[in-house]
Amino acid sequence: SMIAANPDVIITTYGYYTKDAVSEVKARKGWQDVNAVKNGQVFDVHSDLVTRSGPRLIEGVEELAKAVYPNQFDN
Repeated sequence: SMIAANPDVIITTYGYYTKDAVSEVKARKGWQDVNAVKNGQVFDVHSDLVTRSGPRLIEGVEELAKAVYPNQFDN
C-alpha cells in the first residue's frame, strides 16, 4: 500500500478532474503519517503533459522535475 511504501514525494495527475487534488490526497485517512504528506511534498501535475505520448512530454518531465527539485529552477 502507499502508506506502507511511505514515499518522500507524491505526484498526482488528478487536478484535471479534482478541484484541489493536493488537499484531497493529504486528507486521505491514514495518510497523515506518510513522509510526503508530513513534509508538504505532494504535487499535482497536468495529466496531459505526463500521460500522453507526444512532443509536450518534455514539458511534463520539466514539470515533474520542478515539483521534486524546485531549487534547481529558481532562476
